[in-house]
Amino acid sequence: METVFNEGIRVMGKNDTWYILGAYPGEDKERTDQLITKIIKKCEQKKMKWKVIYNESARDTFKYEQASFITENRFLNQETPATINIYKDVVFIALWIKNPVAFRVKDKKVADSFKKYFEVMWGWAKE
Repeated sequence: METVFNEGIRVMGKNDTWYILGAYPGEDKERTDQLITKIIKKCEQKKMKWKVIYNESARDTFKYEQASFITENRFLNQETPATINIYKDVVFIALWIKNPVAFRVKDKKVADSFKKYFEVMWGWAKE
């Protein structure tokens, strides 16, 4: 899982935005939180931006991420073990199950479509 995040960080630049829909700590909350904290610290160094829509149940998790100067946070009353990540022309879906797995698609049309979906959901989400 860390590899797919690092690939994204490598291609992102200052002020580029990474969109996350359905942020969820998964079955191993401590391990997921440690990974995401590590990833956020790398993104802070590059001064990237994150727009995150969390599952409501994640409101009390990801404390470092939610407090980071690079993140804008909102919440939806939904539950899903899948998190959709969108950056540049890439979409990857992370499944935060016991043995996490990610599916990555590199296609501008697909990424643009997911960004539009994200913006609709952002309008529905609450702070």
